Amino acid sequence: MASGGPRPLLPVLTAVCLLTGVVLAVLGTLHATTWAPSDTLTAQVTLTDPGPVVVTEPGLAELASPVTVEVSSEDDGPVLIAVGRDTDVEAWVGAAAHTRLTDRAEDGTLVAEKVDGEPTVPDPATSDLWVEQVDGQGSVELTEAARPGRWQLLIATDGQSSQPLEVRMSWPYQATSQAPLLLGLAAGWLSVGALLLVLVLRRRVRAVPQDRRPATGAIPVVRARDDGAAPGGATEARAAVADEAADHDTELPTTGEDR
Repeated sequence: MASGGPRPLLPVLTAVCLLTGVVLAVLGTLHATTWAPSDTLTAQVTLTDPGPVVVTEPGLAELASPVTVEVSSEDDGPVLIAVGRDTDVEAWVGAAAHTRLTDRAEDGTLVAEKVDGEPTVPDPATSDLWVEQVDGQGSVELTEAARPGRWQLLIATDGQSSQPLEVRMSWPYQATSQAPLLLGLAAGWLSVGALLLVLVLRRRVRAVPQDRRPATGAIPVVRARDDGAAPGGATEARAAVADEAADHDTELPTTGEDR
């Protein structure tokens, strides 16, 4: 009789390994597709009363390269984004009222600080201090690669009024995905489960009694005699018929074999 012991636990352990592997495979697939982290880091803020000009702290735009800045005005007025050296931007702003964008918060918002001062500035579109600028009506967008040195972004309308603005900045971001780890673990659990399944099936085959197993031997084949004689039973029957015919003086019919 086969011994009990830990064998009943083997099918359970096999099912646990296979089920764990399937769950990890599903989670890994979701992390690689639907739940994949974004490859872009963003931050935005809505400024209801920014003053005549908005500037960024040096280094904010260089969190990663390139940075994309999008600015839109609620009243579809003129909007400008300019890039300048920090000393030039600070000198141009001077004592004017302005809003400083200092950092990106953990919740994805831009940290803004309002500075009081003069209510107007010259029209920034006419300045020759900027190394790059874009302007338009309603909304504008600027993509700027990192430059050596200390640079600031300047955002303004016409310099004469404080208009509500929405500012959005985005940077490329290399997110760490859990998909490779989960899929690797899934492959490991499924491999162990497959090996255990083979053991379970082999033990079940060995547990079947010999007399209940299907026959696998060769099937005997009856071959005809080489001398052309009929099998023993047929010969005896023919002899009996011949004796009876002799008793009645009856000639036996001939066959091909007697000729």
